Amino acid sequence: MNGIILKNHELSKKTAEYEQLVQLTLEYERDYHVALHKEILKMKDAGETATFINSTVKLSPAVADLRLAYHICEAKERACLQAIKDCRCAIDSYRSLLAWEKAAKTEL
Repeated sequence: MNGIILKNHELSKKTAEYEQLVQLTLEYERDYHVALHKEILKMKDAGETATFINSTVKLSPAVADLRLAYHICEAKERACLQAIKDCRCAIDSYRSLLAWEKAAKTEL
C-alpha cells in the first residue's frame, strides 16, 4: 500500500511537471520560429537567394540557440511523459501484487 501511495504522489508531481513542460516547450517553439522567420526576412531584404537562405538561416547563433533550447525542452517533456507512464505501470504492478496477496490469504 505504501508503494501505491508513493507512486500516486510521484504521478501527481510528474503530471504537474508535464503540464509546465508542455507550456514551456510551446513558448520555446514560438520563440524559435519567430527568430527563424525574422532572420529569413532579414536575409531576403539583404538580397540573398532562397537557396542560400534555406541552407544558412539555422546557422545564425541566435536562431541556433533558440532551436537548441526548444529541442532540449521537448526532450524533457518526452522524458517526463515516459516517467508518468512508468508510474502508472508501477501502480498497476502494486495492484496486481495486492490482489495476489489477497487471493493467497483467502485460500488459506
